[in-house]
Amino acid sequence: MKYTLFYFATLFYPLQWKKNPLLRFEKKLWSYLGNLSFGIYMWHFIVLGFIFSFLKYFRINNETIVNIALYTCGLPLTILIAHFSYIYIEQPFLHLKKKFTVVNSGGA
Repeated sequence: MKYTLFYFATLFYPLQWKKNPLLRFEKKLWSYLGNLSFGIYMWHFIVLGFIFSFLKYFRINNETIVNIALYTCGLPLTILIAHFSYIYIEQPFLHLKKKFTVVNSGGA
């Protein structure tokens, strides 16, 4: 579990960045996840804490079950919460940013 990111990167990097990749990740998906990235960053730790608390409350200590719960529930739940966070929190502030942005043009 310590080197999960390393293994993931070494597995998927060669499959994706070739001339004819074995796996095709749609640009639309990556763009969508890019919009959600701040929410994923903000919510992931909270979601994992919630899952750990839930498992601890029900006294589930089996490491295999804990890992399965984290991987099957953690990321999808984080992405779901990040999606709603993006729609209902981030987008309204991004629209306000556009409203109050001042663009100076000219030579001096």
